[in-house]
Amino acid sequence: MKMKRLIIISIGCILLFSGCLGIQDNYDYKPSNISNQVNMNAWDFIKSRPDVFSQLIDVVRTSGMDSTLYYSNSEKYTYLLLNNEAISSLTTIIGTVKVSN
Repeated sequence: MKMKRLIIISIGCILLFSGCLGIQDNYDYKPSNISNQVNMNAWDFIKSRPDVFSQLIDVVRTSGMDSTLYYSNSEKYTYLLLNNEAISSLTTIIGTVKVSN
């Protein structure tokens, strides 16, 4: 009985993993023609896209966080900017968490 179950699981795994083989042709990097140069500081970019970052702007202003952190033009930084959907999801998750002492 164990051998039969092992054979069935093995065949299932082979079929499952072989179905994913045709998804990607190769692993060679193909660069795009899109430039990542924004030519403005991060805070100006955030403010230029209120359709995407309006909640992030509200969070930065409400929290009292220093928005000059986003003004650097001389240094190169990578920013993780949460869009409106991410902040909405985060507030939903935080609202459902129960904290007990």
